[in-house]
Amino acid sequence: MNMSLLTDVEEYVKTLFEKEIGPEYEYHDLSHTREVVRHCKVIAHEEGIQGQEMETLIIAAWFHDTGFAKSPSQHEKHSAAIARDFLKAHIPEEEIQQVEKCILATRVPQHPENHLSEILCDADMFHLSQQEAFMIRSEKLRKEWNNTSEKQISEYHFWIKSHYFLSIHTYFTAYAKTALRPGKLLNREQAEKKVEALEEAQRQKETALNEEIKKLKKKNDKSKMPSRGIETMFRLTARNQINLSSIADNKANILISVNSIIISIIVTMLVRKFSEYPNIIIPSLIFLLTSLVTMIFAILSTRPNIKKGRFNKQDVKEKRVNLLFFGNFYNMSLNDYDEAVKEMMKDYDGLYSNMIMDQYFLGKVLGKKYRLLRKAYTIFMFGFTISVLSFAIFALIVPVP
Repeated sequence: MNMSLLTDVEEYVKTLFEKEIGPEYEYHDLSHTREVVRHCKVIAHEEGIQGQEMETLIIAAWFHDTGFAKSPSQHEKHSAAIARDFLKAHIPEEEIQQVEKCILATRVPQHPENHLSEILCDADMFHLSQQEAFMIRSEKLRKEWNNTSEKQISEYHFWIKSHYFLSIHTYFTAYAKTALRPGKLLNREQAEKKVEALEEAQRQKETALNEEIKKLKKKNDKSKMPSRGIETMFRLTARNQINLSSIADNKANILISVNSIIISIIVTMLVRKFSEYPNIIIPSLIFLLTSLVTMIFAILSTRPNIKKGRFNKQDVKEKRVNLLFFGNFYNMSLNDYDEAVKEMMKDYDGLYSNMIMDQYFLGKVLGKKYRLLRKAYTIFMFGFTISVLSFAIFALIVPVP
């Protein structure tokens, strides 16, 4: 091995971490890189690696996380590029390619292509088999994720992910399968217990919160004045309903006025011309019928519907009547109506029920208005189109005598 080159690599990587990789990377720091280098030497010794292969492996271990100086996204590619830039003046191209293969193999999920990359992958995940180191390194990884990403990950979701990763992870070298796998299985059990403990803590928090909510509900006095926000909501809704009703009436008035003028013109002017121009009889009748039907639907949309105007005490008690609509009380005496309204005002549920009922029936009336208006406009649109086309067709087909 070229010890001078390995010393230069170590100094270069150390300087890179100190100057270009910030403290937010609590897991992928220089300490982690040094551990990976040390663990590479341990596994490589057990796997019988030495000489040139050992040099390639150690160089790859030093460079495998330097890509964080560029970006955490696809940092393995950045690490390989940094390694190439440094090594091209020191070692042959073939060895550089081996270093790159080892570095790129560490990307999770790991897919090593040769023995050296298998060793580096196992060294990178060596801490999964260590009891105390696993918990410490895992917490550092969670902090690093929260430091470097916009979306924060909770402790519970982090340990869910950790347990899943421990379940699907596999070591590659014979040494790691024998010496490291048992420790990793223990850590998987530890992660599972951590998840269960966090779930239990969450359940306890939810139980305490539900108890607090129940206490607050008990403290709420039913006679408490309703909030201004609710009253504002009802007021704005009523105003919007009335505005929509006014718009519907204006639309109906427009249809009635326009079609009244059309009918007047047809009756006073065109009817007298039927004998002279028989080809306009059918188009005129179509136009007349269209205007008449349109007016009928427009008038129906504005026609008022008044009820009997009376109710009894049982209706008020069972909340079957809306005291806010004049159609329900205009035939009653002032005393009876005054008594019913005061009774309603004592019960805020009843008051809200009346306000809700008022909004509901306003909406029902609006729905009927707009359905009839839609039919009126549809009839007018199609009838007008058919009338114009029939005028054109009969003008061309039926000659004027």
